[in-house]
Amino acid sequence: MPWETFDFPAIVRDIPTAMTGQPGPTADCSGQGLPRIPNGLPSSTNTLDFSFNYLPAIYNTTFVRLKELVSLDPTRCKINCIFKDVLHHQADLETLILIANQLMFLSDDALAGPQSLKHLSLTQKSTDDLKFLPRMNLNSLETLDLGDNDIDSLHDLNQFNWQKMTINLPMNSLQNISAAEVAVLKKASLLNVSFKGNSIVYIKPNSFESCHFNSLDFSDCLSEGDISMTSLTHLILNQISFKDLCQTNAASLPQLTVLSVRGNQAQQLTFGMDFKESCLRNAIKLELLDWSHSRLLTDGAQCCEVQLAGLGQLHKLNLSYNVPATSMKWGDMPFNETSGLIELDCSNLKVTRVAHTAAGGPLRNLGQLRMLNISWKFGDFSVQWNLLEGLKSLEHLNLRGSSFKDGVVSNAINQIEMVDVDSVKALTENSKIDLSGNPLTCNCSNIQLIGWIQSNANKAC
Repeated sequence: MPWETFDFPAIVRDIPTAMTGQPGPTADCSGQGLPRIPNGLPSSTNTLDFSFNYLPAIYNTTFVRLKELVSLDPTRCKINCIFKDVLHHQADLETLILIANQLMFLSDDALAGPQSLKHLSLTQKSTDDLKFLPRMNLNSLETLDLGDNDIDSLHDLNQFNWQKMTINLPMNSLQNISAAEVAVLKKASLLNVSFKGNSIVYIKPNSFESCHFNSLDFSDCLSEGDISMTSLTHLILNQISFKDLCQTNAASLPQLTVLSVRGNQAQQLTFGMDFKESCLRNAIKLELLDWSHSRLLTDGAQCCEVQLAGLGQLHKLNLSYNVPATSMKWGDMPFNETSGLIELDCSNLKVTRVAHTAAGGPLRNLGQLRMLNISWKFGDFSVQWNLLEGLKSLEHLNLRGSSFKDGVVSNAINQIEMVDVDSVKALTENSKIDLSGNPLTCNCSNIQLIGWIQSNANKAC
């Protein structure tokens, strides 16, 4: 039967739409090799997945029947040309996904029609130049995704009105960033920008000065550069080979609330990242700090009171999977400067306690701590650690894979409701865990713990 007359099936169902919150039909026509929109598709369709079909060109008649579209996804349809006014009848369209289409022609008027297009994706070799993007009707964009293309310059950013947007430019061919290229971004506010995975080797000094970004992601790409921005709140610098923490320049970002330097060891396995004091001295508004998988080095000094000095607003701290050649030394209260911590992850962290400084439990000042992860080789526990002393708000404790010396691990009078049974299986024959005074849930969710307690009455207080 000819392509033109065969009416291809589509899976149609009602789902709530993001725009109205009311039920609206969505159609899944993906993966059928279709050369056109099926005639039987309801004209009231709100969401259309037309990915993995064959649509080499889009004209202003292609979607003419579907006037109520809110979301359209023609990913990998081998689209080469998108002509003028193809969305002229889709006034309510908010999301357009054009992933992995080798576009050779994209009309400046291609996206005219939608009153508030919010999300546009042109990833995976859809374009290699910002000049190629249509110039009309992009003022309402909230997300522009241009990842995994061959864009090597930011010169044409000035053709757009960047306001309160997320701009994703990961896995492109950017190597240098100049002040002139990003000057237009100084007029914007609350931008979220990702340069992740670009081979950036140089950023001209002061290029980002006076920019008002919300978040900036240079993961797996930054070699050298100046990213000082007094208004920046989120900075992502994962999988970069920093020699010391001061290279993140966090001390010059007074509004920073989130800093992630995760995975530093991925590219620098022999040495590690020096965990120096004062590198964060001015980042006093930090609330979340992720240093996991980064081989932190303290040069034999105690951690982490001096290194975290001034971070009184820190709520979440991730130090997990930092395994340097020597263990991290904890003094009397390593988190004395961050008494407001709510979550602390020290899993797979090699820790020793400096005995002569220990006057009590090392975490005894963390009365607001709700989650503590000390799983997998954290350290050899003993009764002298008093590890859980003072943790009156603790709700979740992960001890999985840890080793215990003889003694009692006390969780008495906390707020623990659930316990993963694997967290207590590491107890030796002469060790005990005290869960008294906790509001443990007595239902199927804790059935394995209940069974363990019944079989190990000598280990549970």
